[in-house]
Amino acid sequence: MPPIAGRILIGEPEVAVRNRLEEFFLRSGYEPLTAYESEEAINAARQGRIDLGVIDLGFPRLGGIETVRVLGRLTRKVPCILTSGSPSKESQLAALDAGAVAFVEKPFTDEILLVAVERVFAARAPV
Repeated sequence: MPPIAGRILIGEPEVAVRNRLEEFFLRSGYEPLTAYESEEAINAARQGRIDLGVIDLGFPRLGGIETVRVLGRLTRKVPCILTSGSPSKESQLAALDAGAVAFVEKPFTDEILLVAVERVFAARAPV
């Protein structure tokens, strides 16, 4: 079995999407953790090593942008990719301003998401 490429926190309120992303990341060699709302995602990040968050803009409780801000303030500064099915330019700019490293519009293909994820990991890899 190949080594795990990284631990990804999936912050997605829709069960079907969350399950599909979890299966996709498992097949792609990542260790997925799932959360259905912001407090659960923040607690997961505080309790263990998270290498990347993939967070929905409409994430319940705090919302995706504020969840990204909180994850960015944690000790390890968890990088996040924000996703949304109805993004506006303003929400994309707010996400990047909050510290998101990328914004991926839904619906996305597995390949588009994987490219975004791999770019984050490549940028963080030691030279």
